[in-house]
Amino acid sequence: MVPRQISKDVTTAGTRVQLTTDGFAMTGVIQARVNNVGRVFGGLSDVSSTVYMFALEPGDSITLPPVPHDKDGWDLSAFWLDSANNGDGVKGFYAR
Repeated sequence: MVPRQISKDVTTAGTRVQLTTDGFAMTGVIQARVNNVGRVFGGLSDVSSTVYMFALEPGDSITLPPVPHDKDGWDLSAFWLDSANNGDGVKGFYAR
């Protein structure tokens, strides 16, 4: 597995952005930046502050559990972000 970094900001709150177009990962961690002002919301392409799969306070993180090597993995391009405040975002890493 090759580790890769990820970093994504939501420039305008209420306007969702795609986490990445990089494809599949076998495992990973997504963390809200510690200097965020408010929450970051993660989900599918319809993500918003009211429709989301997860919400991260500044510094909070989620782990994408490892996927068996005979499976495709997590499709990172399916994850989208929104935020409560302009400029808030996430960072993290994943492995292919």
